[in-house]
Amino acid sequence: MTLSDRARAIGQQINGTAGATLGPELVAGIAEFVGWPFVVSAGRVQDCISKATAPFACVVHTAANGSPTSDVIPADNAAVVIDVIEDMGIDEFRAAYERIGEAKRLQKSPAPNLKKTAVATLTLTLVFAQRSTVSLEVLAEELQRLNETRPSEEWPDMIAVSGVGVISYACQFPGHPKLGDIFPPAEKGLKALPPWYVIVTMRPTLEGTFNKLVAFIAGYAAIFSPGAKVPNFTLLLEGVCSNMVTLSGYQYNLAGELKPVPRQFYADRYIPPLPIRIEDRSGELLSTAEFIPWQDGGVVLMRGKLPLESILIFLGKEALSKGGITKLEPGFQLSYVLPIKRPDFIDALTRLSRQSNMTIRPTEPNLTIQKMANEGTSTPFIARMYLGLMRLRDVIYTDPKERLRFDKVLDQT
Repeated sequence: MTLSDRARAIGQQINGTAGATLGPELVAGIAEFVGWPFVVSAGRVQDCISKATAPFACVVHTAANGSPTSDVIPADNAAVVIDVIEDMGIDEFRAAYERIGEAKRLQKSPAPNLKKTAVATLTLTLVFAQRSTVSLEVLAEELQRLNETRPSEEWPDMIAVSGVGVISYACQFPGHPKLGDIFPPAEKGLKALPPWYVIVTMRPTLEGTFNKLVAFIAGYAAIFSPGAKVPNFTLLLEGVCSNMVTLSGYQYNLAGELKPVPRQFYADRYIPPLPIRIEDRSGELLSTAEFIPWQDGGVVLMRGKLPLESILIFLGKEALSKGGITKLEPGFQLSYVLPIKRPDFIDALTRLSRQSNMTIRPTEPNLTIQKMANEGTSTPFIARMYLGLMRLRDVIYTDPKERLRFDKVLDQT
């Protein structure tokens, strides 16, 4: 039996569990895949100033003071908190959202400096429902509404309905088609702002819902405690439906807060300006550069041979201090979110041209006119459309004068 098959079997067992045994069954199921130094148990989470949450049915945490389990779990030890609900409607989901927020608000110690090893300290939070009295779409809509009332640091990271699907967040880079799961940042207060679109997604995982949930937990546990005994999350997802529906999107602003992407910048209505060409003196294209509006700042996208630093250096000291660079593939570079607007971007390119042997110029638009279809009145589809319209005219307008008025409006010659 593969790891994915085993997780799927445990998920079916949890889905068939009744009453008070639901929480213990979920605890045992997760514990089978998340090992040392973690333990999985029920309990309350408490921080260093004695602020504590209500009891949770499932907490993934490192053992405190040598004790494998405890009713009170230190916040610094809590990697994952799961609010478990047997039957979830809108009211139950709202209450779970508030309980999850309490866990997110607990104080945590700063992340340790392990040099090149990534490590996280924040608590991953999930809502798990055995059944739901409303659809996944209704829950997703309510999640987006509730998110408007709370800072992004308090949002739940995943909502899972057993045997149905999950709602979670995915990240996407501008100009790049791939979507990937996103974990909470390493700690509160981002110093560098990644150029991510953070998108609410729905996935019909069906019998693989527990697989998705435990893969998400295992992936986070590996960065919460590097070296932890957890399986490769991709093995848990074998055979699980990867299709998703994307809903609303968010972006980090300069204060490090996730805010909704302005509606005018959605792909279905935003037409970005053509990229700026950067050429050598002989006219050979070296790179193209684009400015992407981003909440209260902007992101620079560069494609081609030149390093993105050649532009960032002309954007000023403040922009340069925040000017991390993401390289997704050869010749594709994105700046982090910068405190700049489009005029600053154009000014930087102009200074680059003045102080180097390179020239800049806008991309010339290429307009192509070609025949797409041959739908004249003689084709069956168009003929049926117009005949149907005329038939409706005859039924509605029995008065010849009214029919003539309609015909004049319809006449397009």
